[in-house]
Amino acid sequence: MSQHSRARRPSMKMIRHGRAMIAVQEGGFYDRHRMRASLEQVKTLSGLSDLRFFERFRKQTVEIEGLGASVTPNYFYDLSAYQAIFTADHAALRELVEGPLEPLWLLPGRGIIVFTALQHRFCDIDPYLEFSVAIPVNRPGAPNLGPVAALAGLLRRENRVYIWKLPVTTELACVRGVIRANFPKYVCPLEFELTGENPHATVVSDGTPDLVMRWKPLRTRPAPAAAVLRTHALTIKDGRVLDNLGLFHPVRRASSMKADAATLELNRGPLSTALRALRLGRMLRFEAFTSAQLVIHEPVVLPGV
Repeated sequence: MSQHSRARRPSMKMIRHGRAMIAVQEGGFYDRHRMRASLEQVKTLSGLSDLRFFERFRKQTVEIEGLGASVTPNYFYDLSAYQAIFTADHAALRELVEGPLEPLWLLPGRGIIVFTALQHRFCDIDPYLEFSVAIPVNRPGAPNLGPVAALAGLLRRENRVYIWKLPVTTELACVRGVIRANFPKYVCPLEFELTGENPHATVVSDGTPDLVMRWKPLRTRPAPAAAVLRTHALTIKDGRVLDNLGLFHPVRRASSMKADAATLELNRGPLSTALRALRLGRMLRFEAFTSAQLVIHEPVVLPGV
């Protein structure tokens, strides 16, 4: 049984969220606080003790087309993330990437694709699961230096990715992401088993497993306090490139470069069918963040792109 399906289903209520009517948890964190809770309130409600990462940021209310007045940035106080990086056909990746963005290349003819299973346990917009399929891209306007650019990003703890697929398990997470930044979010069942001897994450299509990512359990260790990762999630909206900056603060992490540390099981669903066309290759790196925190800022339009 999956970690998601074991949880008791909360009572839901319909609310107007901008131009959409969506279901949210009745009496849940979002329903009560609408992203305005203080860190002291979060500590009391969540039992989390260390929220110092969020003290450097300040919430503000901004007008967002389609949502109206909205509080930003979005805080994810406690989450887990499991990420596997694979090679793929560069020409096929280029067909998926919109606008002026260019997929990074690792070797001639080969690019990179990243699969990430995220369990958001306590955040401003209530708990949900998310599965990201992203394509690392070059900084717009800069020469595409392939592995040199990828290495530079690692050294700077900064990367840029084009978000290709982003299924989530709640309407709230979906609607906010689509309206704010045109993220390719859609609601579908996700089944995660994050503990035990066979951890895995499954994207379900039409009631059957579509894509399954499996990994070997790793013993995590505390991450350095300064190890904040800057991720620029790039999307295209109305012909413009939007930069969605996320600041990812790992608390406990582990990694492996063994080729069998993580595997993908492609079945007959639409996501697996699309992935087969990418001629996936070797698994390059797997990272497990059993505890982490995240701040996502409002998107900004990249000038001159």
